[in-house]
Formats: sequence, structure tokens, C-alpha cells
Amino acid sequence: MKKYLYTLLILCVIISCTTNNEEELEIIEYDCTPATEVNGWQRMQFNYAHTISIPNDYRDYNFTQKSGIYFSQRKIGDRITFNGGHCDEARYPCSVNEYRDKKTIEDNASTAEYWNNGEIAYFTNRILVCQDGVPVAYFFYEFGGPTGFRDSFGEIYLKDPKDNKFKMAGSVQFAKSLSEETFNIIKSIKAN
Repeated sequence: MKKYLYTLLILCVIISCTTNNEEELEIIEYDCTPATEVNGWQRMQFNYAHTISIPNDYRDYNFTQKSGIYFSQRKIGDRITFNGGHCDEARYPCSVNEYRDKKTIEDNASTAEYWNNGEIAYFTNRILVCQDGVPVAYFFYEFGGPTGFRDSFGEIYLKDPKDNKFKMAGSVQFAKSLSEETFNIIKSIKAN
């Protein structure tokens, strides 16, 4: 009988000491805007891993300098501008991790910081663009005063497929009166 009790005791100790090696996965509920296509707009490379659709009344200001190639699209009249970072000319279109501003955000971030008159401020508005339910881009923005000419601004963060981090990849300036067009362009961002 003692033999059975010792065996039972040892079994209980062994069972209680085993660990569960399975990690619990955090499930994130995203407030996604699905990536959409607008008929008649031109699709172009934003960087090596993402494309964006731009209306036909934009001018291509992509240019080369010593420091690299810049993605730049401007609406005729300059009331909306999209600017990307730069990279080595031989590597155009740019990879996300080559952009000069190394700002990153956490997945499902509600805001991002920016400099405002020498002080850190935080964006109050966000659009999260998803492709097949998976986040590919964040756009954080602020509306400015009622000046009418590029009175609002924001930053684009794209998912880097190399490390799955969201990195600041571009900036946008736009007239608040043209926010719907600006947001439709943002919502067109897709991963290749």
C-alpha cells in the first residue's frame, strides 16, 4: 500500500511540475479600413514593398540628389503633397528601412509623436489601412487652421516586411477641404 501511495505522490509531483511550453498569442482587434482601389487612378511604387494609387491630376516630382531618390507627388496647384524618404539611387524604389527618419510605432498604435514648435506633440487622428485584414499602413494626421492652403499634415507609417515593424515612410501636407481625396489616396496603399 505504501508503494502505491509513494507512486501516486511522485506522479502528482511530476504532473504539477510540468510546464506548459505553449505561448499565449495576443489577439489584436484592429479598427481597419480596407485597402481600396479607385478606378482611373494610376498605381505606382511608393517603396519596394508598397504601392499607392494617385489621381491623374498629380505631377511626379520624384527626383535624385546626392543623398538618394525621393518619392514626391503633388496635386496641380500644390494643395496636396505626398513625400517619401530617400534611398540609394541603385535601390529605387526605396525600402522602408532606408528612410532617413528612423521613427517607428507599435502595431495598433493609437497615436504617433511629431515636433510642433520645438516640442513633442501627438497626432489626434488616425487611419489604419489593412489588406486582407492585416495592417499595412498607418496615417496619423492633424487638421490645421482654416487657411485653406495645405493647412493640414500627417505622417505615413508602413510595415517593413523584413522585421514587421511600422516605420515612418513619408509625410503628407493637404488642404482640409481636400481631406477626402487625401484619405482615399492613403486608403489605396497596398503591400506588394
